[in-house]
Amino acid sequence: MLLYIYITSLINTKMKEINRDKHIQVRFTEPEIVKFKQVAKENGLTLSGFARYSMARTSIILREIKKEL
Repeated sequence: MLLYIYITSLINTKMKEINRDKHIQVRFTEPEIVKFKQVAKENGLTLSGFARYSMARTSIILREIKKEL
């Protein structure tokens, strides 16, 4: 059973295409990466989790600013 799940997972992974609408590629400098990793770690988040949190928070702030205009 475990082997079957692994093979099925492997086949499905190989067959899937990358959906460009669901993946974001961002470039950071080395000092930025170090800083963001440290902040993420201090707050108990992964780097990906920290990025998601930051983007969500910024979206809320920008939406409020837009309402005020």
